[in-house]
Amino acid sequence: MDPADQAAVERGEVWEAEAERHLLGQQSISMTDPNEPNVIQDTSKQAHKKDLNFYWISSFQGHRNFDWEALGFDAALLEPSAYNAASVTQRMEDTVGLAKQYRMGIELEFDDQINTDTDKRERYIQTLNGGIDYGYMSKAAFKVYDQGSNRALLGSAKSSDPMARQNYDLMYQFVTGTYAKPRPCTKQPEGPVAPNAAQYVVKCGTEITIASKYNDRSDLWIVFDRFGANKLEGLKEWRLAENTGSNVNPDLSRPSTMLQADISDWIGPYVVRANANGNDNPWDFTGGNHNYDGGSNSSHTGTTASFRVWADGVEVQDGSVTASVYTKIEVVNLIQAYNTKVADGSGRPVLRETVTYEVSNGHVQVHTEIEALEDITFDTYYGLQSVNGAWNDTVRYFAGDQEVASSPAGMYSDSGTKAANPNVDSYLLSSGDQGGFKHMLRVRLDRQYGLGVLANLADHLPVIFTQEYGKTYFLQIKGTTPELKQGEKFQWQGSYDFYAENL
Repeated sequence: MDPADQAAVERGEVWEAEAERHLLGQQSISMTDPNEPNVIQDTSKQAHKKDLNFYWISSFQGHRNFDWEALGFDAALLEPSAYNAASVTQRMEDTVGLAKQYRMGIELEFDDQINTDTDKRERYIQTLNGGIDYGYMSKAAFKVYDQGSNRALLGSAKSSDPMARQNYDLMYQFVTGTYAKPRPCTKQPEGPVAPNAAQYVVKCGTEITIASKYNDRSDLWIVFDRFGANKLEGLKEWRLAENTGSNVNPDLSRPSTMLQADISDWIGPYVVRANANGNDNPWDFTGGNHNYDGGSNSSHTGTTASFRVWADGVEVQDGSVTASVYTKIEVVNLIQAYNTKVADGSGRPVLRETVTYEVSNGHVQVHTEIEALEDITFDTYYGLQSVNGAWNDTVRYFAGDQEVASSPAGMYSDSGTKAANPNVDSYLLSSGDQGGFKHMLRVRLDRQYGLGVLANLADHLPVIFTQEYGKTYFLQIKGTTPELKQGEKFQWQGSYDFYAENL
Protein backbone atom coordinates (compact mmCIF):
# COMPACT_ATOMS: atom_id res chain seq x y z
CA MET A 1 0.00 0.00 0.00
CA ASP A 2 1.45 3.38 -0.95
CA PRO A 3 1.74 6.15 1.71
CA ALA A 4 -1.29 8.08 0.40
CA ASP A 5 -3.53 5.02 0.65
CA GLN A 6 -2.13 4.23 4.09
CA ALA A 7 -2.96 7.74 5.27
CA ALA A 8 -6.48 7.47 3.85
CA VAL A 9 -7.02 4.23 5.75
CA GLU A 10 -5.84 5.87 8.95
CA ARG A 11 -8.29 8.73 8.40
CA GLY A 12 -11.10 6.16 7.95
CA GLU A 13 -11.85 7.30 4.38
CA VAL A 14 -11.32 4.02 2.54
CA TRP A 15 -10.80 1.49 5.28
CA GLU A 16 -13.84 -0.65 4.40
CA ALA A 17 -12.91 -1.08 0.74
CA GLU A 18 -9.23 -1.56 1.52
CA ALA A 19 -9.96 -4.08 4.24
CA GLU A 20 -12.22 -6.01 1.89
CA ARG A 21 -9.57 -5.98 -0.85
CA HIS A 22 -6.90 -7.26 1.51
CA LEU A 23 -8.85 -9.48 3.85
CA LEU A 24 -11.97 -10.91 2.23
CA GLY A 25 -11.54 -14.67 2.23
CA GLN A 26 -8.04 -14.47 3.72
CA GLN A 27 -7.60 -17.22 6.30
CA SER A 28 -3.88 -16.81 6.75
CA ILE A 29 -1.64 -13.81 7.23
CA SER A 30 0.55 -13.17 4.20
CA MET A 31 4.16 -14.30 4.47
CA THR A 32 5.24 -12.01 1.63
CA ASP A 33 3.31 -8.75 2.19
CA PRO A 34 4.86 -6.91 5.19
CA ASN A 35 2.08 -4.29 5.12
CA GLU A 36 -0.78 -6.72 5.70
CA PRO A 37 -0.50 -6.77 9.52
CA ASN A 38 -0.56 -2.95 9.46
CA VAL A 39 -3.70 -2.94 7.33
CA ILE A 40 -5.36 -5.37 9.73
CA GLN A 41 -4.44 -3.31 12.78
CA ASP A 42 -5.62 -0.08 11.14
CA THR A 43 -8.86 -1.76 10.09
CA SER A 44 -9.34 -2.90 13.68
CA LYS A 45 -9.01 0.67 14.90
CA GLN A 46 -11.57 1.93 12.41
CA ALA A 47 -13.99 -0.88 13.30
CA HIS A 48 -13.72 -0.02 16.97
CA LYS A 49 -14.32 3.67 16.26
CA LYS A 50 -17.66 2.59 14.81
CA ASP A 51 -18.37 0.39 17.85
CA LEU A 52 -17.98 -2.76 15.72
CA ASN A 53 -16.33 -6.02 16.70
CA PHE A 54 -13.57 -7.35 14.48
CA TYR A 55 -13.38 -11.15 14.05
CA TRP A 56 -11.22 -13.53 12.03
CA ILE A 57 -11.72 -17.12 10.88
CA SER A 58 -8.31 -18.64 10.26
CA SER A 59 -7.58 -21.83 8.37
CA PHE A 60 -6.33 -24.81 10.37
CA GLN A 61 -2.72 -24.10 9.41
CA GLY A 62 -3.14 -20.35 8.85
CA HIS A 63 0.00 -18.27 9.37
CA ARG A 64 -0.08 -16.35 12.69
CA ASN A 65 -3.49 -17.69 13.69
CA PHE A 66 -2.10 -17.90 17.23
CA ASP A 67 -1.31 -14.16 17.08
CA TRP A 68 -4.84 -12.93 16.42
CA GLU A 69 -5.03 -10.65 19.46
CA ALA A 70 -1.83 -8.80 18.63
CA LEU A 71 -3.12 -8.31 15.10
CA GLY A 72 -6.11 -6.41 16.46
CA PHE A 73 -8.91 -8.94 16.30
CA ASP A 74 -11.46 -9.07 19.11
CA ALA A 75 -11.78 -12.83 18.69
CA ALA A 76 -10.73 -15.51 16.22
CA LEU A 77 -11.90 -18.96 15.21
CA LEU A 78 -10.20 -21.93 13.59
CA GLU A 79 -11.58 -23.56 10.46
CA PRO A 80 -10.84 -27.28 10.86
CA SER A 81 -11.33 -28.23 7.17
CA ALA A 82 -12.58 -31.48 8.69
CA TYR A 83 -15.35 -31.92 6.12
CA ASN A 84 -12.78 -33.06 3.56
CA ALA A 85 -10.11 -34.41 5.90
CA ALA A 86 -9.01 -38.04 5.90
CA SER A 87 -10.45 -38.42 9.41
CA VAL A 88 -13.12 -36.00 10.62
CA THR A 89 -12.75 -37.23 14.19
CA GLN A 90 -8.98 -36.74 14.31
CA ARG A 91 -9.14 -33.31 12.70
CA MET A 92 -11.79 -32.08 15.12
CA GLU A 93 -9.78 -33.36 18.07
CA ASP A 94 -6.68 -31.54 16.79
CA THR A 95 -8.65 -28.36 16.12
CA VAL A 96 -10.12 -28.28 19.61
CA GLY A 97 -6.66 -28.78 21.08
CA LEU A 98 -5.25 -25.84 19.13
CA ALA A 99 -8.29 -23.68 19.82
CA LYS A 100 -7.91 -24.20 23.55
CA GLN A 101 -4.20 -23.45 23.37
CA TYR A 102 -4.70 -20.21 21.38
CA ARG A 103 -7.98 -19.22 23.11
CA MET A 104 -9.92 -19.41 19.82
CA GLY A 105 -13.33 -20.61 18.77
CA ILE A 106 -13.99 -23.10 15.98
CA GLU A 107 -15.97 -23.14 12.76
CA LEU A 108 -18.22 -26.10 11.89
CA GLU A 109 -18.40 -26.52 8.13
CA PHE A 110 -20.57 -28.55 5.73
CA ASP A 111 -22.59 -27.97 2.56
CA ASP A 112 -25.78 -29.06 0.83
CA GLN A 113 -24.26 -32.40 -0.18
CA ILE A 114 -25.21 -33.64 3.30
CA ASN A 115 -28.78 -33.86 1.94
CA THR A 116 -27.90 -36.11 -1.01
CA ASP A 117 -24.53 -37.81 -0.41
CA THR A 118 -24.32 -40.50 2.28
CA ASP A 119 -20.57 -40.01 2.76
CA LYS A 120 -20.91 -36.24 3.26
CA ARG A 121 -23.83 -36.79 5.63
CA GLU A 122 -21.73 -39.18 7.71
CA ARG A 123 -19.01 -36.53 7.93
CA TYR A 124 -21.60 -34.00 9.06
CA ILE A 125 -22.76 -36.38 11.80
CA GLN A 126 -19.16 -37.05 12.86
CA THR A 127 -18.69 -33.28 13.20
CA LEU A 128 -21.73 -33.08 15.46
CA ASN A 129 -20.55 -36.11 17.43
CA GLY A 130 -17.29 -34.28 18.09
CA GLY A 131 -19.28 -31.64 19.94
CA ILE A 132 -20.04 -34.28 22.56
CA ASP A 133 -16.60 -35.90 22.55
CA TYR A 134 -14.57 -32.67 22.68
CA GLY A 135 -16.98 -30.28 24.39
CA TYR A 136 -17.78 -27.76 21.68
CA MET A 137 -21.53 -28.49 21.79
CA SER A 138 -21.54 -26.48 25.01
CA LYS A 139 -23.25 -23.10 24.74
CA ALA A 140 -20.13 -21.63 26.32
CA ALA A 141 -18.04 -22.70 23.31
CA PHE A 142 -17.46 -19.95 20.75
CA LYS A 143 -18.36 -21.32 17.32
CA VAL A 144 -19.75 -20.37 13.93
CA TYR A 145 -21.39 -22.49 11.23
CA ASP A 146 -20.57 -22.54 7.52
CA GLN A 147 -23.36 -24.35 5.69
CA GLY A 148 -22.15 -23.63 2.15
CA SER A 149 -23.37 -21.26 -0.53
CA ASN A 150 -26.60 -23.19 -1.11
CA ARG A 151 -27.80 -22.92 2.51
CA ALA A 152 -27.77 -26.61 3.35
CA LEU A 153 -29.97 -26.39 6.44
CA LEU A 154 -32.67 -24.41 4.66
CA GLY A 155 -32.78 -27.20 2.08
CA SER A 156 -32.94 -29.73 4.91
CA ALA A 157 -35.78 -27.91 6.66
CA LYS A 158 -37.87 -27.76 3.50
CA SER A 159 -37.13 -31.30 2.30
CA SER A 160 -39.68 -34.12 2.33
CA ASP A 161 -36.79 -36.62 2.24
CA PRO A 162 -36.50 -38.10 5.77
CA MET A 163 -32.71 -38.30 5.55
CA ALA A 164 -32.35 -34.66 4.48
CA ARG A 165 -34.94 -33.39 6.94
CA GLN A 166 -33.18 -35.14 9.82
CA ASN A 167 -30.05 -33.09 9.13
CA TYR A 168 -31.93 -29.95 10.18
CA ASP A 169 -33.37 -31.68 13.25
CA LEU A 170 -29.92 -32.88 14.32
CA MET A 171 -28.53 -29.35 14.06
CA TYR A 172 -31.46 -27.97 16.06
CA GLN A 173 -30.68 -30.49 18.79
CA PHE A 174 -26.98 -29.62 18.61
CA VAL A 175 -27.60 -25.86 18.96
CA THR A 176 -29.97 -26.38 21.88
CA GLY A 177 -27.60 -28.81 23.60
CA THR A 178 -29.93 -31.83 23.39
CA TYR A 179 -28.12 -33.69 20.60
CA ALA A 180 -27.22 -37.33 21.22
CA LYS A 181 -25.15 -39.52 18.94
CA PRO A 182 -27.40 -41.52 16.60
CA ARG A 183 -27.72 -45.13 17.65
CA PRO A 184 -25.79 -47.42 15.30
CA CYS A 185 -28.19 -49.20 13.00
CA THR A 186 -28.27 -52.94 13.64
CA LYS A 187 -29.14 -55.53 11.02
CA GLN A 188 -29.73 -58.27 13.57
CA PRO A 189 -33.20 -58.92 14.99
CA GLU A 190 -33.41 -57.34 18.44
CA GLY A 191 -36.43 -59.40 19.42
CA PRO A 192 -38.67 -62.13 18.07
CA VAL A 193 -39.46 -62.00 14.35
CA ALA A 194 -42.17 -63.82 12.45
CA PRO A 195 -40.95 -67.34 11.67
CA ASN A 196 -41.05 -68.84 8.17
CA ALA A 197 -41.41 -65.39 6.57
CA ALA A 198 -41.21 -64.98 2.81
CA GLN A 199 -38.61 -62.24 3.26
CA TYR A 200 -37.08 -59.81 5.77
CA VAL A 201 -36.26 -56.14 5.34
CA VAL A 202 -34.07 -53.75 7.32
CA LYS A 203 -33.50 -50.02 6.73
CA CYS A 204 -30.36 -48.26 7.91
CA GLY A 205 -30.50 -44.64 6.83
CA THR A 206 -30.58 -44.72 3.05
CA GLU A 207 -29.59 -48.40 2.83
CA ILE A 208 -32.45 -50.89 2.51
CA THR A 209 -31.71 -54.63 2.48
CA ILE A 210 -34.36 -57.17 1.51
CA ALA A 211 -33.57 -60.87 2.04
CA SER A 212 -35.30 -63.90 0.57
CA LYS A 213 -34.41 -67.56 -0.02
CA TYR A 214 -32.46 -67.96 -3.28
CA ASN A 215 -31.61 -71.66 -3.54
CA ASP A 216 -30.62 -74.55 -1.28
CA ARG A 217 -27.28 -72.87 -0.58
CA SER A 218 -27.99 -69.19 -0.12
CA ASP A 219 -30.27 -66.28 0.63
CA LEU A 220 -30.42 -63.39 -1.83
CA TRP A 221 -30.06 -59.86 -0.47
CA ILE A 222 -31.30 -57.07 -2.74
CA VAL A 223 -29.81 -53.78 -1.51
CA PHE A 224 -31.13 -50.31 -2.32
CA ASP A 225 -29.09 -47.21 -1.52
CA ARG A 226 -27.86 -43.93 -2.92
CA PHE A 227 -24.97 -44.38 -5.31
CA GLY A 228 -23.52 -43.38 -8.63
CA ALA A 229 -22.89 -39.99 -10.19
CA ASN A 230 -26.11 -38.43 -8.88
CA LYS A 231 -26.46 -40.39 -5.64
CA LEU A 232 -30.04 -41.38 -6.48
CA GLU A 233 -31.79 -43.96 -4.28
CA GLY A 234 -32.16 -47.16 -6.26
CA LEU A 235 -31.09 -50.75 -6.89
CA LYS A 236 -27.47 -50.91 -5.77
CA GLU A 237 -26.18 -54.39 -4.88
CA TRP A 238 -27.11 -58.05 -4.95
CA ARG A 239 -25.46 -60.26 -2.33
CA LEU A 240 -25.56 -63.96 -1.46
CA ALA A 241 -25.48 -65.07 2.19
CA GLU A 242 -24.90 -68.73 2.97
CA ASN A 243 -28.04 -70.51 4.21
CA THR A 244 -28.66 -74.20 3.75
CA GLY A 245 -31.90 -74.12 5.73
CA SER A 246 -35.34 -74.19 4.18
CA ASN A 247 -36.30 -70.62 5.28
CA VAL A 248 -34.67 -67.23 4.83
CA ASN A 249 -32.43 -66.19 7.74
CA PRO A 250 -33.44 -62.90 9.45
CA ASP A 251 -29.86 -62.07 10.53
CA LEU A 252 -28.81 -59.54 7.90
CA SER A 253 -25.51 -58.74 9.60
CA ARG A 254 -23.87 -62.05 8.82
CA PRO A 255 -21.18 -62.42 6.11
CA SER A 256 -22.21 -62.27 2.47
CA THR A 257 -20.55 -62.29 -0.94
CA MET A 258 -21.13 -59.84 -3.78
CA LEU A 259 -23.18 -61.16 -6.67
CA GLN A 260 -23.53 -57.83 -8.50
CA ALA A 261 -22.17 -54.41 -7.47
CA ASP A 262 -23.29 -50.83 -8.09
CA ILE A 263 -21.77 -50.33 -11.52
CA SER A 264 -24.49 -48.34 -13.26
CA ASP A 265 -28.15 -47.32 -13.26
CA TRP A 266 -31.11 -49.69 -13.60
CA ILE A 267 -33.81 -47.04 -14.11
CA GLY A 268 -32.67 -45.17 -17.15
CA PRO A 269 -31.63 -41.54 -17.70
CA TYR A 270 -33.23 -39.08 -20.12
CA VAL A 271 -32.34 -37.03 -23.14
CA VAL A 272 -34.85 -34.25 -22.51
CA ARG A 273 -34.83 -30.50 -23.09
CA ALA A 274 -36.74 -27.57 -21.67
CA ASN A 275 -38.84 -25.86 -24.32
CA ALA A 276 -38.10 -22.42 -22.88
CA ASN A 277 -35.34 -20.69 -20.90
CA GLY A 278 -32.72 -23.30 -21.69
CA ASN A 279 -28.98 -22.84 -22.20
CA ASP A 280 -26.78 -23.91 -25.12
CA ASN A 281 -25.64 -27.24 -23.71
CA PRO A 282 -25.49 -30.01 -26.35
CA TRP A 283 -27.63 -33.15 -26.48
CA ASP A 284 -26.79 -35.39 -23.51
CA PHE A 285 -28.21 -37.76 -20.89
CA THR A 286 -29.31 -36.47 -17.50
CA GLY A 287 -30.55 -38.29 -14.42
CA GLY A 288 -29.74 -41.90 -13.69
CA ASN A 289 -25.96 -42.32 -13.44
CA HIS A 290 -25.20 -39.30 -15.65
CA ASN A 291 -23.85 -36.16 -14.00
CA TYR A 292 -22.87 -32.86 -15.64
CA ASP A 293 -19.93 -34.02 -17.74
CA GLY A 294 -19.36 -37.64 -16.81
CA GLY A 295 -16.51 -36.85 -14.43
CA SER A 296 -16.34 -38.47 -11.01
CA ASN A 297 -16.48 -35.07 -9.29
CA SER A 298 -18.88 -33.37 -11.66
CA SER A 299 -22.10 -31.74 -10.49
CA HIS A 300 -25.37 -33.64 -10.32
CA THR A 301 -28.16 -33.59 -12.91
CA GLY A 302 -30.65 -35.29 -10.62
CA THR A 303 -31.35 -35.56 -6.91
CA THR A 304 -33.47 -37.81 -4.71
CA ALA A 305 -36.04 -35.51 -3.11
CA SER A 306 -37.59 -38.20 -0.89
CA PHE A 307 -37.95 -41.92 -0.31
CA ARG A 308 -40.08 -44.11 1.94
CA VAL A 309 -40.23 -47.82 2.76
CA TRP A 310 -43.16 -50.03 3.80
CA ALA A 311 -43.37 -53.70 4.79
CA ASP A 312 -46.87 -55.08 4.10
CA GLY A 313 -48.26 -51.55 4.28
CA VAL A 314 -46.52 -50.51 7.53
CA GLU A 315 -43.73 -47.94 7.25
CA VAL A 316 -40.31 -49.34 8.14
CA GLN A 317 -38.17 -47.57 10.77
CA ASP A 318 -34.38 -47.66 10.98
CA GLY A 319 -32.72 -50.69 12.52
CA SER A 320 -35.73 -52.98 12.82
CA VAL A 321 -35.55 -56.29 10.97
CA THR A 322 -39.11 -56.80 9.73
CA ALA A 323 -40.81 -59.84 8.21
CA SER A 324 -42.96 -59.19 5.17
CA VAL A 325 -44.64 -60.72 2.15
CA TYR A 326 -43.79 -57.66 0.07
CA THR A 327 -41.73 -54.51 0.61
CA LYS A 328 -42.65 -51.25 -1.10
CA ILE A 329 -40.12 -48.49 -1.75
CA GLU A 330 -41.15 -45.13 -3.20
CA VAL A 331 -38.42 -42.83 -4.52
CA VAL A 332 -39.01 -39.30 -5.83
CA ASN A 333 -36.23 -37.81 -7.99
CA LEU A 334 -35.91 -34.36 -9.53
CA ILE A 335 -34.21 -34.45 -12.95
CA GLN A 336 -32.67 -31.62 -14.96
CA ALA A 337 -32.74 -31.28 -18.75
CA TYR A 338 -29.56 -31.22 -20.79
CA ASN A 339 -30.22 -27.55 -21.51
CA THR A 340 -30.92 -26.64 -17.86
CA LYS A 341 -27.99 -28.41 -16.19
CA VAL A 342 -25.20 -26.12 -14.93
CA ALA A 343 -21.61 -26.96 -14.09
CA ASP A 344 -21.84 -25.56 -10.55
CA GLY A 345 -24.78 -27.84 -9.68
CA SER A 346 -27.44 -25.13 -9.75
CA GLY A 347 -29.28 -26.61 -12.73
CA ARG A 348 -33.08 -26.42 -12.94
CA PRO A 349 -35.15 -29.62 -12.58
CA VAL A 350 -37.68 -30.06 -15.38
CA LEU A 351 -39.34 -33.30 -14.35
CA ARG A 352 -40.32 -35.22 -11.24
CA GLU A 353 -39.63 -38.96 -11.47
CA THR A 354 -41.48 -41.17 -8.97
CA VAL A 355 -40.20 -44.76 -8.98
CA THR A 356 -42.10 -47.34 -6.93
CA TYR A 357 -40.58 -50.77 -6.28
CA GLU A 358 -42.56 -53.67 -4.83
CA VAL A 359 -40.22 -56.49 -3.85
CA SER A 360 -41.37 -59.99 -3.03
CA ASN A 361 -39.19 -63.13 -2.94
CA GLY A 362 -36.76 -61.97 -5.65
CA HIS A 363 -39.45 -60.38 -7.82
CA VAL A 364 -39.17 -56.58 -8.18
CA GLN A 365 -42.20 -54.86 -9.69
CA VAL A 366 -41.40 -51.34 -10.92
CA HIS A 367 -43.77 -48.47 -11.65
CA THR A 368 -42.45 -45.12 -12.87
CA GLU A 369 -44.33 -41.83 -13.21
CA ILE A 370 -42.68 -38.93 -15.06
CA GLU A 371 -44.29 -35.54 -14.40
CA ALA A 372 -43.30 -32.42 -16.32
CA LEU A 373 -42.49 -29.44 -14.08
CA GLU A 374 -42.53 -27.23 -17.18
CA ASP A 375 -43.01 -27.80 -20.93
CA ILE A 376 -40.40 -30.33 -22.10
CA THR A 377 -39.50 -32.43 -25.16
CA PHE A 378 -37.99 -35.93 -25.07
CA ASP A 379 -35.48 -37.37 -27.51
CA THR A 380 -34.36 -40.64 -25.93
CA TYR A 381 -35.53 -42.68 -22.96
CA TYR A 382 -34.92 -46.31 -22.02
CA GLY A 383 -36.52 -46.56 -18.59
CA LEU A 384 -36.15 -50.28 -17.91
CA GLN A 385 -32.62 -51.70 -18.19
CA SER A 386 -30.10 -53.93 -16.44
CA VAL A 387 -26.41 -54.29 -15.61
CA ASN A 388 -25.42 -57.78 -16.72
CA GLY A 389 -22.24 -58.51 -14.77
CA ALA A 390 -23.60 -61.51 -12.83
CA TRP A 391 -25.79 -62.64 -15.75
CA ASN A 392 -23.20 -62.33 -18.48
CA ASP A 393 -23.36 -65.59 -20.45
CA THR A 394 -26.48 -65.49 -22.63
CA VAL A 395 -29.28 -63.06 -23.46
CA ARG A 396 -32.57 -64.28 -25.01
CA TYR A 397 -35.35 -62.02 -26.29
CA PHE A 398 -39.04 -62.96 -26.02
CA ALA A 399 -42.45 -61.92 -27.28
CA GLY A 400 -44.64 -63.56 -24.67
CA ASP A 401 -43.47 -67.20 -24.56
CA GLN A 402 -41.94 -67.07 -28.03
CA GLU A 403 -38.18 -66.61 -28.26
CA VAL A 404 -37.40 -64.28 -31.14
CA ALA A 405 -33.59 -63.96 -30.83
CA SER A 406 -30.64 -64.92 -28.64
CA SER A 407 -26.97 -64.07 -28.35
CA PRO A 408 -23.93 -64.26 -26.10
CA ALA A 409 -24.35 -61.46 -23.54
CA GLY A 410 -20.89 -60.00 -24.13
CA MET A 411 -21.54 -58.62 -27.61
CA TYR A 412 -24.01 -56.30 -29.28
CA SER A 413 -27.38 -57.87 -30.08
CA ASP A 414 -31.01 -56.87 -30.23
CA SER A 415 -34.54 -58.23 -30.49
CA GLY A 416 -35.06 -57.16 -34.09
CA THR A 417 -36.86 -54.03 -35.15
CA LYS A 418 -40.19 -53.02 -33.74
CA ALA A 419 -41.67 -53.55 -37.21
CA ALA A 420 -40.32 -57.11 -37.45
CA ASN A 421 -41.02 -58.17 -33.84
CA PRO A 422 -43.66 -55.77 -32.53
CA ASN A 423 -44.69 -57.86 -29.50
CA VAL A 424 -41.30 -58.20 -27.81
CA ASP A 425 -41.84 -57.70 -24.07
CA SER A 426 -39.00 -59.37 -22.13
CA TYR A 427 -35.47 -60.64 -22.10
CA LEU A 428 -33.80 -63.42 -20.09
CA LEU A 429 -30.19 -63.24 -18.95
CA SER A 430 -28.25 -66.18 -17.54
CA SER A 431 -24.81 -66.80 -16.10
CA GLY A 432 -22.54 -69.71 -16.84
CA ASP A 433 -22.50 -72.87 -14.71
CA GLN A 434 -22.05 -71.92 -11.04
CA GLY A 435 -21.49 -75.51 -9.92
CA GLY A 436 -24.86 -77.07 -10.62
CA PHE A 437 -27.00 -73.96 -11.12
CA LYS A 438 -27.17 -70.68 -13.02
CA HIS A 439 -27.98 -67.13 -11.95
CA MET A 440 -31.04 -65.96 -13.88
CA LEU A 441 -32.56 -62.52 -14.51
CA ARG A 442 -35.85 -61.98 -16.37
CA VAL A 443 -36.76 -58.37 -17.26
CA ARG A 444 -40.28 -57.59 -18.51
CA LEU A 445 -41.99 -54.43 -19.74
CA ASP A 446 -45.77 -54.13 -19.59
CA ARG A 447 -46.54 -53.57 -23.27
CA GLN A 448 -50.17 -52.63 -22.58
CA TYR A 449 -49.44 -49.71 -20.25
CA GLY A 450 -48.21 -46.15 -20.76
CA LEU A 451 -44.89 -45.74 -22.52
CA GLY A 452 -44.69 -49.54 -22.73
CA VAL A 453 -47.13 -49.43 -25.66
CA LEU A 454 -44.12 -48.01 -27.55
CA ALA A 455 -46.08 -45.41 -29.46
CA ASN A 456 -43.00 -43.18 -29.16
CA LEU A 457 -40.55 -45.70 -30.62
CA ALA A 458 -39.85 -45.59 -34.36
CA ASP A 459 -40.60 -48.81 -36.28
CA HIS A 460 -37.04 -49.24 -37.61
CA LEU A 461 -35.51 -49.40 -34.11
CA PRO A 462 -35.23 -52.45 -31.81
CA VAL A 463 -37.45 -52.83 -28.76
CA ILE A 464 -34.53 -54.26 -26.72
CA PHE A 465 -30.79 -54.15 -27.34
CA THR A 466 -27.65 -55.30 -25.52
CA GLN A 467 -24.30 -53.49 -25.61
CA GLU A 468 -20.96 -55.25 -25.51
CA TYR A 469 -20.00 -53.38 -22.33
CA GLY A 470 -22.59 -55.40 -20.39
CA LYS A 471 -25.95 -53.62 -20.27
CA THR A 472 -29.33 -54.42 -21.81
CA TYR A 473 -31.95 -51.74 -22.50
CA PHE A 474 -35.57 -51.36 -23.48
CA LEU A 475 -36.18 -48.48 -25.86
CA GLN A 476 -39.32 -46.56 -24.92
CA ILE A 477 -38.67 -43.22 -26.65
CA LYS A 478 -36.45 -42.95 -29.74
CA GLY A 479 -36.94 -41.69 -33.27
CA THR A 480 -39.77 -39.40 -32.15
CA THR A 481 -39.90 -36.24 -30.06
CA PRO A 482 -42.91 -36.41 -27.75
CA GLU A 483 -43.71 -33.41 -25.56
CA LEU A 484 -45.19 -33.02 -22.11
CA LYS A 485 -46.83 -29.82 -21.00
CA GLN A 486 -46.36 -28.68 -17.41
CA GLY A 487 -48.28 -31.03 -15.12
CA GLU A 488 -48.69 -33.78 -17.75
CA LYS A 489 -47.29 -37.26 -17.08
CA PHE A 490 -45.81 -40.33 -18.73
CA GLN A 491 -45.96 -43.70 -16.96
CA TRP A 492 -44.66 -47.21 -17.47
CA GLN A 493 -44.34 -50.43 -15.45
CA GLY A 494 -42.28 -53.58 -15.63
CA SER A 495 -40.41 -56.07 -13.47
CA TYR A 496 -37.17 -57.85 -12.61
CA ASP A 497 -37.03 -61.48 -11.47
CA PHE A 498 -33.82 -62.66 -9.80
CA TYR A 499 -33.59 -66.42 -9.28
CA ALA A 500 -31.36 -69.49 -9.51
CA GLU A 501 -32.03 -72.33 -11.92
CA ASN A 502 -30.65 -75.80 -11.33
CA LEU A 503 -28.90 -77.50 -14.23
